[in-house]
Amino acid sequence: MCEMIDHQFRINEGRRPRIIYMTLVYMLFGCADKTRSHMKPLKCVLIGEAGVGKSSLASRWVNGKFDAEKGPTMGAAYLTRRVTVDGVTVNVDVWDTAGQERYRALTPMYSRGAEIAIIVFDATEKPTQQRMQVADWRERLKETAPNAIVAAAGNKCDLCSPGPSVPAKSPSDATYWTSALTNENVDELFHDVVKHALSRADAAATRVTLEVPDLVALPPTRTHQRCAQCFPR
Repeated sequence: MCEMIDHQFRINEGRRPRIIYMTLVYMLFGCADKTRSHMKPLKCVLIGEAGVGKSSLASRWVNGKFDAEKGPTMGAAYLTRRVTVDGVTVNVDVWDTAGQERYRALTPMYSRGAEIAIIVFDATEKPTQQRMQVADWRERLKETAPNAIVAAAGNKCDLCSPGPSVPAKSPSDATYWTSALTNENVDELFHDVVKHALSRADAAATRVTLEVPDLVALPPTRTHQRCAQCFPR
């Protein structure tokens, strides 16, 4: 029995310093690389009313082009792009959802578990209508993607003069005025949301790594009392 306890102690004694050592190595050297890869792709969903330009916005960022003949999305469309933001390379999976009422029931399926959500609205509409749409979509996201980085994008700003985009520490507090036609603020929008999503993911990973529980709960000393069963007198 004493030999078994002593063996368990040696296992616990050897693993804990190794966990701390590997964590420090990652923090000191892993983050010092000029570029590194984020293993898990980021899921980004574009939501909003029909005709606001979600598909054009996604195509402009992923493919770098604007298709004036693009028809309405049926259900959802999937695109992906590999980008490097602040030295971190990541795949971004973009889900372009349909805005028509008949496809509205499918939106929660595509937005579930998303790390990024972009609410697209028409910049040419009245400000009151814009605010109502954004608030409505934010409320819907609380059920399917409560932890997502949410940004609002007023598309078609080339057709009006909505003013400059409002900067903020988080995309959730900012309004981006974009144009899929002219590519105005499109790269800035996606760069900001990807950057904040990566920052949140890295913070969560570091917190989990540092809070490693003890594998075996043992007394702090290797001195064991004599056991009558192991050492009969």
